Amino acid sequence: MTSSRSLRRAGATLAAWQSPQWVAAMAGAALTTVLVGVPTAVVPSPLFSRSVPVQ
Repeated sequence: MTSSRSLRRAGATLAAWQSPQWVAAMAGAALTTVLVGVPTAVVPSPLFSRSVPVQ
């Protein structure tokens, strides 16, 4: 069970973030999405194709 105190502390910390911190967090999330999504074909890409056709 999560403590309401820790949720308040997390919310207060996020509320105190400046623009550069939000930009870095969003850039990190986007980069992670691409790095995970391309090789798993979640993100369509010509870099990945199936060797066996789907029937």
